[in-house]
Amino acid sequence: MNDFNKQELDRFLDFIETCDMVKINQLPKLFTDFSVEKIEKMKRSLLKRKRIHLSKCGEYLHSTQIGTTNDPRPDKALTVALGVLGDLMPKVQYFHKAAPPAQIYFITHNGGVFEIIYVEYGNEALVSGMVKSMLNNDSEDVKRIIIIDDSGQIAKMKNRIPNIWRFALVKQGDAFEYINPEEVERDG
Repeated sequence: MNDFNKQELDRFLDFIETCDMVKINQLPKLFTDFSVEKIEKMKRSLLKRKRIHLSKCGEYLHSTQIGTTNDPRPDKALTVALGVLGDLMPKVQYFHKAAPPAQIYFITHNGGVFEIIYVEYGNEALVSGMVKSMLNNDSEDVKRIIIIDDSGQIAKMKNRIPNIWRFALVKQGDAFEYINPEEVERDG
């Protein structure tokens, strides 16, 4: 007997298919309403039915949409954005994969609208230009979490992208240091 219902399994599968690849160790933070055991049982069920696949390295689940003949490479930007989303999940009501340059778009339980954007070192001008070109009338309400690889990127980004709520500095072990832009301005 399964410890999950069809709606839960469909939600789990839909998430993996939407993201294409998801790091297995991120799933408990992304599905806070599921136990680790339930996640494992759903994963096994979907693998057995060949609805999802396990990467060769064993760290990722990926959708059947990207095939099984090769070893697909994870999208680093989306993977780190899902890590940030996992840290914020208790506050998140709804989320989905976003259009570039953002990776994730989400709405909080209190109605806040956010984008998570990964900025690879050296691409600060490119990404900030993309954000500015995508701005529309609704963008004033969107707060942004900017993921960076190096703290030196903060100075390059803080005045180029509007409405930065936090910087998320990538640390070892899938962890992040969250930096408030106002504190940087006061300290800098």
